Amino acid sequence: MRNVLNKTEIKKILKIKDPFLMIDKVKIISQNKLVEGVKVLKDNDWYFKCHFFNNDPVMPGTLLTEAMLQTTIATLHERNKKIKKYFIVKSESNFYSKITKPCTLKIKLKIISKKKGIILSEGTIFLKNKKVSHGKFRFIDPENFKIN
Repeated sequence: MRNVLNKTEIKKILKIKDPFLMIDKVKIISQNKLVEGVKVLKDNDWYFKCHFFNNDPVMPGTLLTEAMLQTTIATLHERNKKIKKYFIVKSESNFYSKITKPCTLKIKLKIISKKKGIILSEGTIFLKNKKVSHGKFRFIDPENFKIN
């Protein structure tokens, strides 16, 4: 198991490519349960051109949620490469600050539990040590899901 996944490896795992890939790197910190993702935002990123573009371009909050979800899936895959699909069954996100310019976002994510094919994760996105978003997510691993 690797400690860092680069962008090429993440694309292969997620089967998502730019411009919708919302993470550039994933660093596994603690036994695949605590990870840190990184997303570098640039002036020419597509969402800055079309989301509240009248002198106030903003990264959409749904893309912050997507960054946390992609970080979770990359981590789960690295933990168990045999599982190819996960279903997102619940997500809740809060947004605390606008992302309005190029910057580097840090995604801190924790796998809370994994029982009977149900996985719970929680993530927080930081911009220069300031919390800008937080989310809780529930996934189903269809190969290990058990009702009883």
